[in-house]
Amino acid sequence: LIGLLCLALVTERNGNLLDIAILQKLNIHMQAALLLFGLLFTTWGLIGHLRLSMQWRGSRRIEIFAVAAITVLALILRAWRVGSAIHGLIDEAHFINAITLLWQYPDDIRILQPFSNIPAFPWVFPYAQWGGVEIFGNNLTGLRVISVLIGAATVPAVYLLARSLFDKPTALIAALILATFPPHIHFSRAGINNIADPLMGTAALGFLAYGLHTRRRWPFVLAGITLGLTQYFYDGGRLLYPALALLWLLLAHIISHTSQSPRSNVVTLPSPSTESAVSEDASPLSIQREEAGGGDSSTPLPVFEGVGSNTQFDDNSDATPPPPNHRKQGPGGEGHPLRRHLILFALAFLLIATPVYYTRYGQDSGFSSRSQDVRAGNDFWRTVLLGDNGELIYLRHLSYTFLIYIYMPEMSWFYGGHTPLILRVFVPLFLVGLFWAIWNWRKSGPLLLILWLGLVALGNSLLSESATSARYVVVFPALALLMAVGLRQSVALLLSNLWPKRAQFAVISLIAIAIAVTQTGYYFDRHMDAYNNGRLSLDADDVMFRAADLPPNTHIHIVYDIEIMRFNLDTLSRYLHRPDLEVTPMYPERFTSFYLDGLPRDVNHAFFLPPDRYDLVALLVAYFELDPAQYSPYNVPREYQFVLYFAPVEKNTDHPTDELWMRRNNQP
Repeated sequence: LIGLLCLALVTERNGNLLDIAILQKLNIHMQAALLLFGLLFTTWGLIGHLRLSMQWRGSRRIEIFAVAAITVLALILRAWRVGSAIHGLIDEAHFINAITLLWQYPDDIRILQPFSNIPAFPWVFPYAQWGGVEIFGNNLTGLRVISVLIGAATVPAVYLLARSLFDKPTALIAALILATFPPHIHFSRAGINNIADPLMGTAALGFLAYGLHTRRRWPFVLAGITLGLTQYFYDGGRLLYPALALLWLLLAHIISHTSQSPRSNVVTLPSPSTESAVSEDASPLSIQREEAGGGDSSTPLPVFEGVGSNTQFDDNSDATPPPPNHRKQGPGGEGHPLRRHLILFALAFLLIATPVYYTRYGQDSGFSSRSQDVRAGNDFWRTVLLGDNGELIYLRHLSYTFLIYIYMPEMSWFYGGHTPLILRVFVPLFLVGLFWAIWNWRKSGPLLLILWLGLVALGNSLLSESATSARYVVVFPALALLMAVGLRQSVALLLSNLWPKRAQFAVISLIAIAIAVTQTGYYFDRHMDAYNNGRLSLDADDVMFRAADLPPNTHIHIVYDIEIMRFNLDTLSRYLHRPDLEVTPMYPERFTSFYLDGLPRDVNHAFFLPPDRYDLVALLVAYFELDPAQYSPYNVPREYQFVLYFAPVEKNTDHPTDELWMRRNNQP
């Protein structure tokens, strides 16, 4: 009740349908506190009494340490030189603008309303970034540190999902691959909210799978809570994960009740009438074997059945299948029917997601405005539906949603580089994992991965650009899982009848480490160079970072033959606490003798010119005494820098053109 009250207060403050005056006095910090306490108390209330038992046996201790070590590795890779390795904005201007607005208007901002017309998402992520900026400073490190933490936290979430659906070795491999997966590292080092989607979505699926595994109450509650939190960030997670979870449960239920083969391996969700209490290490009960005449038997299947008896390196041998009708009543709710757990899952999702949609309804801000902005236009669909080769055009558009993984670079500049999302040397592992998943689609794990890729492909095929990496962040955990499955399957196919299980496990471990080293080396070497050298124009954002060190009240002139976004310039000047700087972008045609002649000499001037415009430099030196040319101290390639020519006021107060300037401006 306390949690619901907190959520209700912050929801009405944002939606304002009842127009309660006293609630309008809640500033952004009070709203954030209410939202946080609402989440915590609601979760606590729905879970009820919780009993956690940590089994510190040797294997469990090693498993925990391994996951912790991989997570620390992920954190280090994402934090290393996060503010300097790529010293430029990765579509972060709107998030920077949101932080500056939080500084200026903390009493007026509503945390659940969209913070911009373009990235129309709640203020939750920029508010977290504001905390990072307060700790690490108003620089790129402070802006991106929240993404670093979220990206690293996704690694144990992937482990939980893989551990619940497959087995321990597969889970460890998937966690290591994601920890070093170049696109995931990249988006974990960018101050945009896309990286929050896979954390919440993967955690929701992991808790849901673990709940189906153990029949306990608390995983279902946490699954609903984290699934509800997917509605607070980027549109990809908002649209994908609820549909994915619902479709997975429905298809698994349908398959389990429509299978005609008495000995087939099928997806079998636990029956509502059958309760079980299993050990922490039990194999997922959602993968079962239906034996002819077996009745209620629930013998856990080997995860990689069909390749050979040696394919299961960790078959959870310490797990014991529970009796079919075993019921363990207790305050924790372990004996409650599965149907009740699923209702709690749905209720938790609705309670957490409702504030966002109540706010959107109250403020008439639309369901998914960002997706509407980037959808394929009417002309495209008219061509597809009415054109002579419309179906081929759509199929080509759809094919990009798969080719971005294995063949072609993305169509935009978010991730950049010259490779697909998966390094080409590891594409065979991905394809093996994908083919294995398709072949075993009746099992719960493969079914989820197929649906995951399929829904992402379908969604992106409805957009104008179907191969933009920012819209594929939601599928990165699935890619890591498929690569892990592909590695397990490849070794099993090649060595199952030749080497013992321990030797096969050693081979898999060495290959997984080699994958991690290769991916890490590629990202911080070749890809970083390719990204920094792949700019489309001179870096005007770098100008503002350099201008932050200029003397007060300096007049900045940026001359370029391509239009410079004024929004970025103004946003960065506020973020860097330099509102005193007057910034004038202009085309070279305006940079004339008349313009220079009319500039005042009682202020400092900073001229940022393209490196190859010597004619502009020659014109400038005729009117100003200049310091030597200066280049950027940041990690920006020289060919993408503006050259700074600084005209200090002390050098130009006695300039010969001062008399002419004073006459033209009617000065004494």
